[in-house]
Amino acid sequence: MRTFHIIQINCDCCSDLQAYLNMLWKKGPRCENCRKVLGIMEWIYIGTIKAHDKKDAVIRWKANKGSC
Repeated sequence: MRTFHIIQINCDCCSDLQAYLNMLWKKGPRCENCRKVLGIMEWIYIGTIKAHDKKDAVIRWKANKGSC
C-alpha cells in the first residue's frame, strides 16, 4: 500500500477529487480530464490516505470521509 495525497480540484470542465503520489509541481497539478494546469485558486489539499492505486485512493477517501 502506498500513501496518496488527496486534492480537490475545481476546473472549468469539472469538480472532483484526485489522488497523487507526490506533490512536486512547478505551477500546480493538471486536471485529469482536460489536462489544464490548475492555478492556486483552483485546487485545495484535503489529506492523505493509504491505497493500492489512484482510483482505489479516491474510492477509499469518499467511503471513509465522505465526498467534499
